[in-house]
Amino acid sequence: RMKQGAQRPLWFDMKLREPKCWEYQRATMASLETSLVRAGIRNPKIVQKKAKHGLTKFEFHVTFSGISLQGDSDPARFPWWNLRAQHDGTSEGIPFSTPARAELWYATVFQISPEILQLADIKSPCFHSNKVNCICALAAKNRVKQASYVPLAKRQKQTESANFFKSRAETLNHWKNQIKGNKGNAASSSNTQGDQ
Repeated sequence: RMKQGAQRPLWFDMKLREPKCWEYQRATMASLETSLVRAGIRNPKIVQKKAKHGLTKFEFHVTFSGISLQGDSDPARFPWWNLRAQHDGTSEGIPFSTPARAELWYATVFQISPEILQLADIKSPCFHSNKVNCICALAAKNRVKQASYVPLAKRQKQTESANFFKSRAETLNHWKNQIKGNKGNAASSSNTQGDQ
């Protein structure tokens, strides 16, 4: 039996994907709790995390007593990956609704307790089973690549612009040298005329 106020070993941290839903705080908390219970999380206790200087964050610490999905309480068979927005697009996270709009909002789990990782035998970044060869790491890498990708047309335009400015600079230098050369020739011809 655990002591009063002791940290429960089953926990995870989640954050709201769109902070706008926090306009209805009580409804958001109640809806999140209901969605977690529907997802199979038993007795969830949600506490909002605090930032520095007492500011609130859109992140929550969730402790719970266990899991039960269609009567199955084995952590190894629970779909933990569904609690997280996946890079490969297979899950958006935990859906919930508020009076703010008809469409669903989503919360995503970003950290999970070491006890769950061990009991369920899952990977910490994506929460897929260690027995499954998922492509999450590759998908995350590709997302980063896509974020920094410059389209071919834009690269060509940048190259054309660079070439244009280089050519313009060369032309200007050529004409500057021509003018300097002409001034030098004019000065020397005026000196020779003065000598006669």
